[in-house]
Amino acid sequence: MSPFRLSVVAVLALACPAGALAGEGAETMDWPGAVREAVAGNPTLVAARDAVEAAKSGVTSASADFWPSVSASASLNRSGNQALDDWHPVGPERDSTSYSFGGSASWSLFSGWSTVAARRRAQATLVQRQAGYRSASQSLRASLRQSFNRLLYVQRNLDLLASIRDRLNRQARFQEIQFKSGRDPRWTFLKSQADAASITWQITQAQFDRENTRRQVARLLGRGIEGATALVASGELASATPLLDLSPAYTEMERRHPDFLSQQAAVTANEASLTSSRSTRWPSLSARGGYSWSDGGTWPPDSSGWSTGLSLSYPLFAGGGQEASIRAARWSYEGSLATLADTRTALRAALFQAWEVFRVGFDRLPVLRLDAEASAERYKTVEALYQSGRAGYLDFEQAQGALTQAEQSLLSGRLSVAQAEADWVKALGLTLEDEGGGTP
Repeated sequence: MSPFRLSVVAVLALACPAGALAGEGAETMDWPGAVREAVAGNPTLVAARDAVEAAKSGVTSASADFWPSVSASASLNRSGNQALDDWHPVGPERDSTSYSFGGSASWSLFSGWSTVAARRRAQATLVQRQAGYRSASQSLRASLRQSFNRLLYVQRNLDLLASIRDRLNRQARFQEIQFKSGRDPRWTFLKSQADAASITWQITQAQFDRENTRRQVARLLGRGIEGATALVASGELASATPLLDLSPAYTEMERRHPDFLSQQAAVTANEASLTSSRSTRWPSLSARGGYSWSDGGTWPPDSSGWSTGLSLSYPLFAGGGQEASIRAARWSYEGSLATLADTRTALRAALFQAWEVFRVGFDRLPVLRLDAEASAERYKTVEALYQSGRAGYLDFEQAQGALTQAEQSLLSGRLSVAQAEADWVKALGLTLEDEGGGTP
């Protein structure tokens, strides 16, 4: 068998999986399905959800101080004594039994707004934990979308390489005939073999790329790295049309972006800390009450007692520590306001940059499509002229190379736009839940 035929056989053997992507044993998954599985199984999101639940319990705990506390108590005592003479008991032992039981209640009526501040801090912590979950979901959404896009690209690339292979095989067979009949020099035949070998290498590389991308998708879904060896992405490398006006996007970003929400919660927490520190300038007031029964050993009890009262306290002097705490809390609060303003500016700049890349890539797609269409028409024309002897091999080779490059550039351009859209959505602050994956 000739070296040329061996290369063709190798290309066919390596390219067969490209046409069997959705064959027996394949697991087809669309984007909504990937979102649902990632939300349910990704370990980072599971841990972030647990942190949110813990913060919810913290709010409940901080709110408990708004309610009175009630307690019950009971005691049973038994005692005895006996006279001794030189360490020896003398006479009978005298013993006694007593018991008591009752209940009490207390209620902090006013504590200088410290109770309100404690609940606001707990609520701010909850918002920060929710923002932390959104941050994890936002990053996961971007990574998963890009890996999913990459898998779609590799699958389409394998199909494209298979079609290029078929085109090169037809040309190689024709070139073999041309060479053996003496119409074209030997180097044209060698060039056709080199083109076939190049496609063989590209298909092999694409197959490795597909397996690696499948493992990346599996890890992001929360599976083991071997959990998606037959995964087939369903869908197209398409994107939405970029916005023309970013004004609504800025508003949406501030409503959804986890970094901005987290910093807003930090401002609230620092404001609550300032309120709490200022509460030392106010008196605290609390009420208490209780009722009890007791007896010296018989039933029913022979005595009862009750108590009630109010307590008022006011700190007069604490060595200046209270005022220092208030100043520190005020500076922390003002610093968090400055950080919030800087966060807004930085996120808007990042959003514009992501939009610019998305828009430029999207506007380039029609150019790539026209180039691919023109290259296809040019190839058909030059191929017919070459096979009829009215054009040279170099003209045909140039048209063939231009078509291959245009087809691959169009597919790469679609991937670039899809990835740019994923970056744009991330800069906007959208998460997997915004894709319909549930709520944190």
